[in-house]
Amino acid sequence: MTAVDERLEPLLEIDEIQGNILGGFNKDHQAILALRFAGDDAAIGAVRRWLLLLIPRITWAREVVQYKNTRRDVIGRTGAEPYMPVVWKNIAFTHRGLAKLTPTADQFTDVVFRAGLDAAASARLGDPVTIGKRGHISTWVVGKPGEEPDMLLIIAADDADQLAVEVQMHMASATAAGIVCSPCDVGHDLAHFTVDGVAFPRGREHFGFKDGISQPGIRGRTSADADIFLTPRIAGATSPDPDEPEFAQPGQPLICAGEFVLGYPRQSEASPRRAVDPMPLASRDGASDPRAVAPWWARNGSFLVFRRLAQDVPAFNRFLASEAGRLATLPDFSGITEDALGALLVGRWRSGAPILRTPQKDNPDLGKATPANNAFDYAQAADPADGFGSVPEDPLALTCPAAAHIRKVNPRAMSTDLGAPTRTLTRRILRRGIPFGPPLPIGTTAEEPPQERGLLFLCYQASIAEQFEFLSANWANDTAKPFALSPPGGSGHDMIIGQAGDSLERFCLIGAAMEPVRTSERWVTATGGGYFFAPSKTALTTVLSRDS
Repeated sequence: MTAVDERLEPLLEIDEIQGNILGGFNKDHQAILALRFAGDDAAIGAVRRWLLLLIPRITWAREVVQYKNTRRDVIGRTGAEPYMPVVWKNIAFTHRGLAKLTPTADQFTDVVFRAGLDAAASARLGDPVTIGKRGHISTWVVGKPGEEPDMLLIIAADDADQLAVEVQMHMASATAAGIVCSPCDVGHDLAHFTVDGVAFPRGREHFGFKDGISQPGIRGRTSADADIFLTPRIAGATSPDPDEPEFAQPGQPLICAGEFVLGYPRQSEASPRRAVDPMPLASRDGASDPRAVAPWWARNGSFLVFRRLAQDVPAFNRFLASEAGRLATLPDFSGITEDALGALLVGRWRSGAPILRTPQKDNPDLGKATPANNAFDYAQAADPADGFGSVPEDPLALTCPAAAHIRKVNPRAMSTDLGAPTRTLTRRILRRGIPFGPPLPIGTTAEEPPQERGLLFLCYQASIAEQFEFLSANWANDTAKPFALSPPGGSGHDMIIGQAGDSLERFCLIGAAMEPVRTSERWVTATGGGYFFAPSKTALTTVLSRDS
């Protein structure tokens, strides 16, 4: 048996950690229910009794991991996708919701989590700050002032009809317990919609781009065996250089579990292959610890961000059409297409193929080839030997713009405003979102009447401020970051998810000519959200569902 570094690859308590955190539900259908509790003792007692009945229905990481291992084995043996329908459920609470259930919620010291996704947080994220303006928190469907949720219930399923039955059952039981249920949002893989007589491509978001390709690899074991890891490893994916990150597969760096789940060693910013102490938690016996960032029962829990994001697909496509037409008149952009401009703004073609590996045209075969579609690095050239050719270096952002969405929020091995590339590992998040609303044909520039569509964005992390908010406010919305070589005026905004407050003006420099493309339209608008904590099984059974 191979020796294992217990600190770097700890044995994860997968019977305690909720399944959507480490395993990821990734189901075709997912509902999100925002719930509010009344504040008096009798009402909270009813909530606790309801929680006791709900806890056995919650899905823990072991079930998700085992399911995915079985599915992977079946595909490996048969080459066919097995139909293994299940329904999975997870929950999370705002600080306000936790405080109604236990006084020890006050031991959370993170001011961002305690305040929640309020008007100040919304402003930090770049949402409009004028009351009543679309996107301002006062206009939100979920989480507007006075209607902040106490709890989020996530239900995921392989079958849409089964999901609908589960949603109705849980809404009825919650209502019977005196819990107020906000309108339920239901998301679906867009492949379940027919557009122009054919199914919309699987795994795409509403602008038509393949989503969820690049996720970090989480360190840690799911068995006492030294080589049974949560994140499967591909031999040869890692450089022998100890100063470089280890990779589970090309493009997927391994990151310490403590960056996503409390109670485990965190990632060293100085060395990509070293762990540092976990975030300190309060002692169970109540002894004072001034370093503690959360109560003892926060172990095996994770902070969850929910953002309900509306997408204006016709406006995005109109921009691509008009701006590609303008650029095509310039010598450096002769022949540029709408698809190519979209790829420059995202960093990938709609198929998922990275423009760094196929800069002139889309390559759908590369887009669907895992891990080849994630095997690239801006800092240095490489040859992954995967049949799709070598990867050029692009340190000056001449091929993939510095402000392209995938480069803004994941600079990979590039140095950033933070310093050395290893410091970006502690900023990664685990994305678990799903689209909502019907898709439009790709390229559509008008819709009458308009329908609502967008993304139910979910992500898990150990620190909302240092991970989600940092990526959004410090990088996506800042024209000069994270690219360390930005010109004096900056390289641009993340024009896909970036926000600019009441001012809609955003730009991105593209091509070797560094030509600016600009817009004064908002393609993505927040319409709801909240900051939550997803607790462990022990926390739910021994603290949150019990009388104080």
